Amino acid sequence: MKHFPGGRINEPPAVGLTGSLINLGFEVKRLKTGTPPRIDKNSIDFSLTEPQPGDNPPNPFSHFTDMNRFRKEKKTTELLADLYQPPDA
Repeated sequence: MKHFPGGRINEPPAVGLTGSLINLGFEVKRLKTGTPPRIDKNSIDFSLTEPQPGDNPPNPFSHFTDMNRFRKEKKTTELLADLYQPPDA
């Protein structure tokens, strides 16, 4: 199997990026394509953050988006509210 460096459309590949991150002291691991990096929530100082709610109503990226998929269910709203725990004052 042949491997070729690649980047986003019309952009060069990020050759050497992993090595540079390692040289800066970062621990790197392989991720499947499409898998976002994950961080430990205990490593975040939430006192330095503030809620950033999404658009209401949501503004889709495409005119093909079915807006019926964005209906809010009470249970979903409650679940999302539980995700943000404001820091103790």
